[in-house]
Amino acid sequence: MATTIMEVYIRLGKEDDLVQLAAGDDNQDLSDSLVATWYTGESPNPDDLVVVEYTDALIWQAMDYTKPMGYCGGTIGYWSEPSEA
Repeated sequence: MATTIMEVYIRLGKEDDLVQLAAGDDNQDLSDSLVATWYTGESPNPDDLVVVEYTDALIWQAMDYTKPMGYCGGTIGYWSEPSEA
């Protein structure tokens, strides 16, 4: 996922900014954008209709009580069993 995210930022012309950020420069906007992209899986390009990553987005780990829509959570009928405490 990280490679895909970096490729999107490079296509947006952010390669030099990424290098500077990795070297320790302060770029709060880019930092916030990277975190948002990693958690949501959405492209940082507002004109891009493609999702960078959906099922591996960090939001699903942060919200462990849910799962991506359309993603099976277990075997057939798993939802009818009581959840583990």
